Amino acid sequence: ANRGLPSFVSNYFEQKPSFPAFTYTANCGLVSFYSPTVTAFPATGYSVNSYQWNFADPVTGSSNTSTLSNPTHVFSSNGTYQIKLLLNYYCGTDTLKQTVNVSGLPSLSITAKSSMCKGETQNINFAGASSYSVNGTAVPQASSSIQPTVNTTYTITGFDSVSGCKVIKSFS
Repeated sequence: ANRGLPSFVSNYFEQKPSFPAFTYTANCGLVSFYSPTVTAFPATGYSVNSYQWNFADPVTGSSNTSTLSNPTHVFSSNGTYQIKLLLNYYCGTDTLKQTVNVSGLPSLSITAKSSMCKGETQNINFAGASSYSVNGTAVPQASSSIQPTVNTTYTITGFDSVSGCKVIKSFS
């Protein structure tokens, strides 16, 4: 311990490993995430016990999070999302953050009256995509006429011919 040398073995304290970034692939709003490989660390106590993903897309409800090591997520719209991955292991927790850009989804909008009475006919108009379908049936124009007899949920699908992507919205 003389002459500036430590009085203990310096490699006694294990260094916490640095985790590499997670990776992902994106296609039409569907993003597949891949957690970093962390099995080869020599340090004891640093093997991952569990994963907690947050996709920063609260519109998707309970699908906004995952505990899988390599999850997929369908984003609700185009945009920039700050994704978080918590790696839980015996000696603690690490948080990895990364920005993911989602693009190519049509920006589908639907215009219709907010309410209507039984037997009433209403036109619904769509915008933001190249082609559309209502409840799975293609419509030749960007509008459709509806006349529900009971409470009905309509599913509008907008397709983008450039990106090949589609987006689905529902209303009652």
